[in-house]
Amino acid sequence: MSLPVDITMAVFVIGARTREGWDFLYEKYRTSLQMSVKSRMKSAMAVTTMKDKLQWMMEQSLNGEVMKTQDLPDVIVSVARNPHGFNLAWDFLRVHWHTLIQKFDLGSSTLSYLVAGVTNQYSTREKLLEIQSFFDSLTEEAGSKMRCIQQSYETIEDNIRWMDKNLPLLQAWLNKHGGREHHEEL
Repeated sequence: MSLPVDITMAVFVIGARTREGWDFLYEKYRTSLQMSVKSRMKSAMAVTTMKDKLQWMMEQSLNGEVMKTQDLPDVIVSVARNPHGFNLAWDFLRVHWHTLIQKFDLGSSTLSYLVAGVTNQYSTREKLLEIQSFFDSLTEEAGSKMRCIQQSYETIEDNIRWMDKNLPLLQAWLNKHGGREHHEEL
């Protein structure tokens, strides 16, 4: 009997919530021969709250022994989409930038995908300055002039404007309708 893909994915994600479940899913990933199933398992493992597992996935994909290097961009971006992993993904991108530009051609769509996928959820001036500082520190040979970097700045600036405009409204609505006194954690 085979489960529908969406149900299978939900089962994988729920299973990856615990260390034992994540390890079990990884073992199944390692031994599976079906690429579509492996892809879903890899995506589910990247949803975990366990930061050490997220870091391990990125490192293994970079090494290319356990997880294929060709999967590295998707692994990093999947970790970046995880609320528990987005800072890990940014740190990983910074630390391994010179390795990444050797593995994937400078100016390639893969590097553009990585830069956009890792930076597009940021929405604070502090993070924008941090990202600008990193990319400004690079030489032109290391990608400092890539168009995707400028686009990432623009996306973060758009996110900042959205937050400036909408966050107070959202907080007020939640305070009025949410039953809690304050929602400063937003």
